[in-house]
Amino acid sequence: MVTFFLVVTAIQVIDFAIRHRLGFAISQKSISTFVTDAVDYGALLMFAVLGILAIITILNSERQTPRYAMPVMLAYLILASIGVAMNLGVLIGSNNLRHEKVVSLIILVALFYLSTTLMFSLWYQLANSYLKGGAIVFPPNAAHPNDPPRWFDYCFLSFNSNSTFGPTVEEITTRPAKAIMMVQVSISITILIVAIARISSAAH
Repeated sequence: MVTFFLVVTAIQVIDFAIRHRLGFAISQKSISTFVTDAVDYGALLMFAVLGILAIITILNSERQTPRYAMPVMLAYLILASIGVAMNLGVLIGSNNLRHEKVVSLIILVALFYLSTTLMFSLWYQLANSYLKGGAIVFPPNAAHPNDPPRWFDYCFLSFNSNSTFGPTVEEITTRPAKAIMMVQVSISITILIVAIARISSAAH
């Protein structure tokens, strides 16, 4: 639970940086702007609740994430995913970004990649922990064969899915986890295509 909250904190910081950089690209208030703000406020509320649950977990000296935290974790990830999709829509559709410098666009794309890597690492961890029978088979650790997967293992899987558009040594065994990976790869490919187009346009 504590690790989940720390990763969520990093996601919130990165999302704030993305929103700050994209803020100038939104020239006027619109329905999509209000929806984006509502999603951000919802994610912020879930973030606050997760912080409270993390404190409770520490005070109770619980090693495992309590079951009652699962709906809040799921709600946050859904809202965060919607937020990423809407920010990506701004990145694709805004004409104001054409005047941005190449370095600024590269930083923005890097923030998107980092955000999606962290967010989907939590999706995979949640899926593998709560889906019946698990969702992901990791190769055995020769040094510690009984050591269960930890967050870094899911982060490694998410990083590979972002950079190579799929898993490398892990096996995805359930349809929900496969659907999660399909969404991540689709976002990753979209970011890559948009990045190439935007950077090429800015360079000229």
